[in-house]
Amino acid sequence: MNILEVKNLKNYFHTRDGIVKAVDDVSFHVAKGETLGVVGESGSGKSVTHLAYLGLLPSPPSKIESGNVHFQGKDLLHMDLESLRKLRGNKISMIFQDPMTSLNPFLSIKTQLMETILTHTNISEQDAYKKSVEGLIQVGIPAADKRIESYPHELSGGMRQRVMIAMALLNNPELLIADEPTTALDVTIQAGVLELIDNLKKQKGMSVILITHDLGVVAGLTDRIIVMYAGQIKEEASTFDIFNTPKHPYTKALLQSVPRLDTTKGNRLLSIPGLPPDLAKPPTGCRFHPRCPEKIDKCDKEEPQLKEVGNCKVSCHLY
Repeated sequence: MNILEVKNLKNYFHTRDGIVKAVDDVSFHVAKGETLGVVGESGSGKSVTHLAYLGLLPSPPSKIESGNVHFQGKDLLHMDLESLRKLRGNKISMIFQDPMTSLNPFLSIKTQLMETILTHTNISEQDAYKKSVEGLIQVGIPAADKRIESYPHELSGGMRQRVMIAMALLNNPELLIADEPTTALDVTIQAGVLELIDNLKKQKGMSVILITHDLGVVAGLTDRIIVMYAGQIKEEASTFDIFNTPKHPYTKALLQSVPRLDTTKGNRLLSIPGLPPDLAKPPTGCRFHPRCPEKIDKCDKEEPQLKEVGNCKVSCHLY
């Protein structure tokens, strides 16, 4: 059973320099209890896709041109703003990239956590405070009853990220969207935060969308992976298939650019030549063809469609 279904979503930015096709005909689904990884370079449309259907992008310049998005059967794109607000932070929660810019520096952690609960429930402030402390304990913050009185700048980066996770989970969401949840953290804290998200997901039976540019992050946590490039999905497959039998040249290049203990020692890391395209003036044909080592004649003329190849879906003329 799918908890989220996105079909042919297009979200463009109308700017003075032209129309930027940030999300261009994207389709995917998330099953109940599944963890879906979304990977790609910066600017590939990973975050914008999810911010768009949640109504979190400024309009103008952002505009959803077409598509259908259903969450538990509810049409998100045609939902009124008040209904969407009741859904966000309640049934659907999001952990944003940088907790220092997501948390309000003028409000205590207590105020921000309690607001999340009181906005979506009818419980008393006393019960909301108790639930907030329990939320901090659940994400591993020591002396939670004292830390809850702190302001964001008084906490470390790892602590702030844990506060964001606690805030996202306070109302027991059905779907958790984690947008680069470990970007600002060092490696040891990263591992702890990712393990925490995975454990809480299993305890609560949530579905999770994990957005990242780091393939190492999704390797052990996800069931399926979507690879995005220039606003489009280039490959979709199980995590096992992505890492063991990647199909798209872009997926292969991403994997080859990651250090590996078994093959990298003594060898130079591969870097993908060139830069991602300007989405206001994308190249004709396949958007990856100017950087592709396996391109063929029609790659620069015809845009490939996402089609099934074995257990995978691939957007490439090689198949």
